[in-house]
Amino acid sequence: MSELFSQDEVRRALSTMLEPGAVFEVRAVDARLSSNYRSGIISGYFDNADACLSELEKLVSAMGVCITLNPVNRALLSRRANRLAYAERNALTGDQHILRRRWLLLDVDFVRPSGISTTDAEKALTRKKAHEIYDYLASRGWPSPIAADSGNAYHLDYRIDLPCDDGGLIEKVLSGLADRFDGDGVKLDRGVHNPSRIIKLYGTLACKGDNTEERPWRLSKILKGA
Repeated sequence: MSELFSQDEVRRALSTMLEPGAVFEVRAVDARLSSNYRSGIISGYFDNADACLSELEKLVSAMGVCITLNPVNRALLSRRANRLAYAERNALTGDQHILRRRWLLLDVDFVRPSGISTTDAEKALTRKKAHEIYDYLASRGWPSPIAADSGNAYHLDYRIDLPCDDGGLIEKVLSGLADRFDGDGVKLDRGVHNPSRIIKLYGTLACKGDNTEERPWRLSKILKGA
């Protein structure tokens, strides 16, 4: 395993979350390539898992490595085709570049100051809350989601098929669930409803703040497939 990612876990994530041949953006935040000394946003567009894994090897450091949740317009592949490079914010994926909504993300996290990792105790409370949400939705007839550990939080990723303009449906679902389940220091992120949302690329290291014994860096991974 690289210091920043596990090839096996990333490959599993790509095969689980993406449709065959789909174009996706990989975006590393506060990151540095081995060929450069500066840190910044590093981004690439991919339609090939092997190329993605090869390019990830070029990352020396990153606070976090993310991926677009929904399929991207294939034209954007020409921006940085199957390669990672430093990118300006106006050369990243926007809502207008998403073809369709394929995932509903429930991001359950512990409330804490920004820029730091969770403690083990905080993360345990987050896991408990994610289980409560999972059980509630299962009792309402929802299908099994992808359950994932993002390093500091827990994700429940539900397969959907909706247009990008969903009339605010996803936003309403997130708000309703947050109203019901927020508490005990844990919250459901209400803001992850936009089509071009990026999420942790499972199999990569979550590196918020310093890597301390109390608040360590952790590898993200899929815990349970749908």
